Amino acid sequence: MIVELIQGMLIEQPDAELEAIHDKYSQFPLAGDRELEMALSQEMVENMFGVHLGDEHGATNMEELIEKAFQRKEQDESDNASRKRRKSRKAEEAEARREEAAREISQSVRDVYRKLASALHPDRETDAAAKQRRTEQMQRVNRAYESGNLLELLNIQLEIEQIDARHLSSLPAQRMAHYIQVLREQLAEIKAEVEAVTAPFRLLVPYARNIAPHTVDSALEEELMRLNMELLDIKNDLDNFKDPAKLAEALRNYEPGGEMFDDDMIAAMGALLDGIMPAHAGRPPRKKRRK
Repeated sequence: MIVELIQGMLIEQPDAELEAIHDKYSQFPLAGDRELEMALSQEMVENMFGVHLGDEHGATNMEELIEKAFQRKEQDESDNASRKRRKSRKAEEAEARREEAAREISQSVRDVYRKLASALHPDRETDAAAKQRRTEQMQRVNRAYESGNLLELLNIQLEIEQIDARHLSSLPAQRMAHYIQVLREQLAEIKAEVEAVTAPFRLLVPYARNIAPHTVDSALEEELMRLNMELLDIKNDLDNFKDPAKLAEALRNYEPGGEMFDDDMIAAMGALLDGIMPAHAGRPPRKKRRK
């Protein structure tokens, strides 16, 4: 009774002497109750605001907890915004570097094209045969430039002896890096094209590490032989099933899910039955009257 009375008085006005009397007669000291209540209040506030206050927040009551939570939430939002701005700046800088590299690479390809166009312009040739040859070479140059095919452009330069191995080895490191990057991209595109072309044939040779023409031809021959054998079996079954007795025997021995018939065989038997049944269908024969 005295404990409950003191608790009510302490709610209205904290008093150290009353608190000491309460703790003397109560099994649970007020300090422990306040710690538990504070912990529960902190958990509720943290969940409500989506923040973590930790153990060093310094709040002593619910109002102070809420104020601390407001401050922490504002700080977290400010920190997140700062991180996003930093990431955004880094992303923008990275994108700018990529764009600059792309421009430099494109410029490298244009430089090669310009040199070839200057050397191979057909109008500069007076001989008809040479002019035709240059026209064809210039067409190759235009196609290679439109598709960004640096390898083809370099090959043409080598063909017309505009460059040689010594020239390539003396290129500036930055220009060589641009060439390497373009060629790597071309290699990736070629690999993707090869994969797209060879993918259907992998079904025929699933365990082959590399697909070669002779392995594909061999697999196709085996598959064709297997299909011809199946076709021969189907034709033999169709001939046999023209006899209703043999068809009935086959149906009696048929097991669902077995390998005796596949879907094509079942469809063929259905067609045969459709043709057989009308021939035997009709009114049942009349019974002879007894004399």
